[in-house]
Amino acid sequence: MTDETAQPALILTVDVNQRNLALLAQVLQQAGYRTLPVSTITALDQALEAPISLALIDISGFGADIWQRCERLHERAIPLLVISARQSAALRQASAAHGARDMLVKPLVIRELLGLIRSLLQ
Repeated sequence: MTDETAQPALILTVDVNQRNLALLAQVLQQAGYRTLPVSTITALDQALEAPISLALIDISGFGADIWQRCERLHERAIPLLVISARQSAALRQASAAHGARDMLVKPLVIRELLGLIRSLLQ
C-alpha cells in the first residue's frame, strides 16, 4: 500500500556559492527530491529544525564550526555527505569522525551523487 500524501525526501544542501546551490537544487529536483538550500551558518542552524531526510554539505568556504553542524545532523540520524574541492585522507577522516557517510570531491559526478543519495535514503 502506498501513502499518497507522502512527499519526496527533503535534502538539505549547504554551499557558500549560490550558483552551486542553484545547480544542485536543479539536479535534485529533476530527480524528484525537494531541496532546502542554505549558504550561511546562521541559515544552516535554522534549517536543522526542518524534517530533513539527507544533507549534502560543501565544506569549502566554511570554518571549523561546520563540523559541529555535521555532528548535530549525525545525532539526529540524518545521513550526511560531505562535498569538498580537494581530496585528502585527513579531510576524509575528519568527515567520517563528524558523522559523514561519505565524501565527494568536486567536480561532482551526477550519476554517482544520485546513486549515493538513493542508497542512503533506503
